[in-house]
Amino acid sequence: MPDIVERLQRMVLEDWPDLDVQVQVTEDGFITFTFPMDELESPFGVLAYMNTRANANEIIEKYHLKKVLDRWNVRSSDGRAHFLFRPP
Repeated sequence: MPDIVERLQRMVLEDWPDLDVQVQVTEDGFITFTFPMDELESPFGVLAYMNTRANANEIIEKYHLKKVLDRWNVRSSDGRAHFLFRPP
């Protein structure tokens, strides 16, 4: 799991170098991408990016990660958007 998280973190850092996006494993074993939405001009770019990555990405496909639909693009009280993937 640490290798997967590291690869995903590098991917998102390359795509969003000026944004503090975090990739972590939750307590229940999901992989979460956390975006600070207050730093963006539009929330639609992040949603489009994550949907594209979920449907066509070498890392996501290699490790058979699946979107967790009921926890996709969920906003927390601190203004962050969370996108979760379920490992096999």
